Amino acid sequence: MSPRPSARTPAGPLTAVRAADPSDADGEPYPEVAAVLRACAHPRRFIDLAAETGLPLTVARHLVRDLAAEGRLMVCHSRPADDRVILEEVLEGLKAL
Repeated sequence: MSPRPSARTPAGPLTAVRAADPSDADGEPYPEVAAVLRACAHPRRFIDLAAETGLPLTVARHLVRDLAAEGRLMVCHSRPADDRVILEEVLEGLKAL
């Protein structure tokens, strides 16, 4: 894995990523990278990925960027969410607390 990605890949908290080849995790010597690749066998939002792997958000962000730059993770592009819809969902979630 390269220490610095050559291209800046978007890694916002709601960006979804998936492994280009999930079996790539089997031969991975770094356990953190293997965990990310296994967790991304199916599209996973970046913030959920960090939570599921137990990695700090900043570490997960760097791993996602590096792996995407290497072509081992693919960014799943979806249509942009309506900011109002997201804010309403957050508000409903806060009210539920």
